[in-house]
Amino acid sequence: MKTKMLMPVLAILLVFGVANTAFAQLSCSVASTPVSRDTDTGHTEVVGDLIFNCTGGPTATTTATMTIDYGVVITNSTTYPAGKPIAIISNTGGFAAAGAPFISVVSNTTGQIVLTIPAQAAPGAGSFVLTGVLASLAGSGKTTLNANVSVSPGNNVLITAGQNNATVITSILPGLKNPVLTTTTFPQSSGLVLSSGNIVTSGFSINIGENYIDMFRSAAQFNSGFSTNSVRILLTFAGIPTGMTLGGCSAVVTAPGTVYPAGTAAIVSGSTLTAASNTLTIEFPLDLNLTALDTVTFSCLTDVLGSTTVIPLTPGNITVTATLAPTGAALSATNTVLTSATAGQIPRYANSPLPTPPLPVITIVPASTNLLIPYAVAEGAYDTGIAIANTTTDPYGTAPGAGGARPQGGTITFSFYPRTGSACTVTPSTGSVGVGLTSAGVLDTGRTYTVLLSELLRSGTGCPTAFTGYVFAVTNFTNAHGSAFVSDFRNFTSYTNVLVLVPPTLASRSVTFAEILGH
Repeated sequence: MKTKMLMPVLAILLVFGVANTAFAQLSCSVASTPVSRDTDTGHTEVVGDLIFNCTGGPTATTTATMTIDYGVVITNSTTYPAGKPIAIISNTGGFAAAGAPFISVVSNTTGQIVLTIPAQAAPGAGSFVLTGVLASLAGSGKTTLNANVSVSPGNNVLITAGQNNATVITSILPGLKNPVLTTTTFPQSSGLVLSSGNIVTSGFSINIGENYIDMFRSAAQFNSGFSTNSVRILLTFAGIPTGMTLGGCSAVVTAPGTVYPAGTAAIVSGSTLTAASNTLTIEFPLDLNLTALDTVTFSCLTDVLGSTTVIPLTPGNITVTATLAPTGAALSATNTVLTSATAGQIPRYANSPLPTPPLPVITIVPASTNLLIPYAVAEGAYDTGIAIANTTTDPYGTAPGAGGARPQGGTITFSFYPRTGSACTVTPSTGSVGVGLTSAGVLDTGRTYTVLLSELLRSGTGCPTAFTGYVFAVTNFTNAHGSAFVSDFRNFTSYTNVLVLVPPTLASRSVTFAEILGH
């Protein structure tokens, strides 16, 4: 009995299976030619082509709608760029001539493209390719990109099961490595300037590396050459004092196993930087090696202080950040495709400065002279006379090449270290202690300050009245020189050294090699 009932059921299922196969007369599979790598800050990143291969049959189809959803903003259209817009190409079989599908809608904000598949009386096998899509990946958080394909039901057009999702970008990666100082000795990897305007180390040099092998491209290498510019790097500097010019700026690009023509593979938009003009752009006019990591070395050779520079300079850092360029938006304020020469560049990127915090390339340190008196006495009948001269006024002059000091004044801070007891510090603030300071406690250029050690100790807080030990005197101007004498002011006077230290900012006193001292 069960066997007799089973046979009719199997027959019905077989009929339905055959009918279903016959009903699905146009069945399409979706494949892709994915782009291997794209940039996570890019607004016009190239998306891989989608390939539709379809089988047909004798049953007619009606007009169908196919939707491709990329899940990110689409930043071009069916007309832009003119040489490679969004298009359907390579139509074969039933999709040639009257059966050719066409793009009916590009929804840029939602990232969807809608195709219309014309009706076919007897659909034949065929294929077509969707190409030319550019997408904004900036802020998407995606590490890969897939396209999801669906069709409107009831038109006898189907997507083969499991074939409706295709990878169009394999990897989405940061485009740049953090800029770093080079390790070369010339141009100097970093610069050092004193607040007095003295240039201790001129210029700087940094390396900016691409994060993957085919990030840096010429215009001819991006989007099959249908681009408006090469990939660029925008450098932004902060902290340049008014009146200072960083000059002799240039860039070179290198890659393992590659020899680029000198001075032509990386072109800088200018050769100088100032506070008012603090950005430069690097572009790549020649084709680059797309199989090796390129590194751009950017250097500026000189620091020049102009007549408008206010001395003393404010201590701090001149810093740099780098971002891929040109920078811009994905779409216009009304969510339309940007096509102008100044807003619709291909490629273009979201502004994403690196590193954080910015990289210091030149340090401005307080100008000072560090003096050491190894032996000083203010005890019993003995006292120590101290003289400090501000020699920033000299006979040599400040004209370029003259070699003279830049005239400047400043204060003096004395630190006392007795052989017993606690240390103390005194910064004379008026002309009442010693002779030679202004009422503000400043030793003007070309002047000499003379004072007794006992006077300084009495003017301080917490200083001993009797002292034997050593003294540091730090001026906030350069080219200070000193003398000191121990005397009882009757029968005994003896010179005691006043040594000049190399500024600790330049040569740390904690290193193991010999300390450098002068007179």
